[in-house]
Amino acid sequence: MPSLWRPINGPVESWPLALCDGRTVSPTSLIASERLRSTWSGGTTFVLHEEGNKWYFMSNQRNDEVAIFKNFDSKEDVAQYAAHSSFELRSCYPQARPRESIEVRAMVFTYPEHM
Repeated sequence: MPSLWRPINGPVESWPLALCDGRTVSPTSLIASERLRSTWSGGTTFVLHEEGNKWYFMSNQRNDEVAIFKNFDSKEDVAQYAAHSSFELRSCYPQARPRESIEVRAMVFTYPEHM
C-alpha cells in the first residue's frame, strides 16, 4: 500500500515528514497496537527508537515535491513498511507556518508471474 504525501501550503517550515530506512529497523523494536473506535477498529505499529535507525526528510519541502513511501507490503522478503513520523525542527523560528499536508493511499494488487 503506497502513500503519496505532500504539503499543501509549502514550503514546510515546521514539523516535516520523516521517513525511516526500513533496513535499519529491527523486528524487536516493533510494537503492534490496536485502534478501537465506536464504528471501526484497525491496527497500527509503533517503532521504538534504536541507535542504528536512519531517518530522512526533505528540507523546506515544496508543494510540487511529493514523498512516496510504503505503508504496507504483504511480501515477507522485502521491507513491509516505512516507519514515518513528523518531528520538531530545532532551527524552526517562532513565526514558522504550521505544516498543512495531504496524504493519499492506494491499494496495489499484483499476481504471481505464473498466472
